[in-house]
Amino acid sequence: DKELANELIDGFVVLKKAGRLKDVVVIDASVGEGGGQALRTSLALSIILNKAVIIENFRLPRGTETRIKEPGLRPVQYANMELIRRMLNNPILVGYKLGSHRLIFIPSSLKPQCNIFEIALSEIAPDATSIVTKIIQSVAPIMALADKSLSVTIKGSTHKIDDLSPEYLQEVLVPMLERLGINLTIDVEEYGFNVSGRGRLKITVEKPISREVVRPLELGDKGDLEKIDISVIASNDFCLDEAELKKNLSQELKGFISSKIKIDIAIRKVDAGNSMCCILISSRYQNSVCGFANIATTTNDFTKKIKELVGKFKDFHSSKAAVDEYLADMLIPYLILAK
Repeated sequence: DKELANELIDGFVVLKKAGRLKDVVVIDASVGEGGGQALRTSLALSIILNKAVIIENFRLPRGTETRIKEPGLRPVQYANMELIRRMLNNPILVGYKLGSHRLIFIPSSLKPQCNIFEIALSEIAPDATSIVTKIIQSVAPIMALADKSLSVTIKGSTHKIDDLSPEYLQEVLVPMLERLGINLTIDVEEYGFNVSGRGRLKITVEKPISREVVRPLELGDKGDLEKIDISVIASNDFCLDEAELKKNLSQELKGFISSKIKIDIAIRKVDAGNSMCCILISSRYQNSVCGFANIATTTNDFTKKIKELVGKFKDFHSSKAAVDEYLADMLIPYLILAK
């Protein structure tokens, strides 16, 4: 159509003027999960490798699908790109608008005199109801491999049903990145359970490293199970019986793991805006860490979610997989750079 033709012409002109026609990388976002992860990984690697990128077929129907609800760039991805735009010194973007399914991105260097960045999702994209942890996934590789220490604070919902929690990043991603030589910290400064206008999460990299020294990671086998951690963070008004929780976990895990395996349970009540309970089951192995998280909205739902998460842990533990499905995606940008 005419709009698409104009967009392609504009993109060609921009790439030519920037002298990037020869090194541009084209990413077909319809391959794989076809959504936000493709965008997050592409943007991070584009900046780290200083490669212009064209991301096509972003969040479009695939295969036998006839339609997709709200296709193209959505508010949370728009906010993601806006944060990156603010961190860089005049990057070039084409197709940077809601609903766009083709993006052209020409990276630039980080702003030289800025070490601290802050963004509020509700101010940039009022409909960005997704959580800040998704945006963290794209900026973390950029920060880890920058030439200076950086701090990024994102205001928005910290926990949302069926999305990864900050605790997953803290307990699973961060320890695995340390094995690559990458050190970062993730702190929840204010909780926001499924509330776009509340919540505050901070990521800091004090000692970034160059990509030439990112260590390789060999994970042929996860090794023996060493420990299980159960983290429960509930809003102050959520009814939670700690004794019942421990009883349910003992029943679910009885006979499946050795009685010698240590199981730590940490329960915390917080002011979070909505009545919810966030659960993370993480397991440490000799060579790896895995985690499964979800949110419960009622006491009955809590019991159900515990069973579901224990079931996921059992499936993973019984499999030959070295990392869980979420960590596998998030490690890609770092492993690509490892020597």
